[in-house]
Amino acid sequence: MRIRRASLLAASTILAAATTWILLSGPMLVDIHTGVFEGEPSLSVLNPTRNRAPERFAETLFAQIHSDGCLTTVAWVNLPTEQKTSACSKQQRLPIVGPCRLVNRKDSGPSSWLWYQCGYVVTKKGFARVGVDVERTGYGYSLNVYRRID
Repeated sequence: MRIRRASLLAASTILAAATTWILLSGPMLVDIHTGVFEGEPSLSVLNPTRNRAPERFAETLFAQIHSDGCLTTVAWVNLPTEQKTSACSKQQRLPIVGPCRLVNRKDSGPSSWLWYQCGYVVTKKGFARVGVDVERTGYGYSLNVYRRID
């Protein structure tokens, strides 16, 4: 009976500690980089309780950038013209197809850096790394940076 109570207490303690860790940690539970550059493949475990709103916003942008009429669909995005042109010209030259896979995320105040891996349509080059910096505003999110590394 004592052993059973002790093991029940130990299991309860472990469960409480794990729950507390998940609820108090940020969007990444485990993040071990295996590459030199940020956004490269890593061993990452995303927090299942994280706020997914920045990710949904980024995925909406990816759908617009990956569309046929890239420049017209991203006209509303508050980015410098050269970043819009660069994003659309890279997509036209070497198309990537969604859905892109979130591989890393770092939150800092109202901003979230999101790194994705996106597969190419016609080449066996592997994947493109796409980084976006989104910021929470009063009514949703805005895009600060879009960076694609081929």
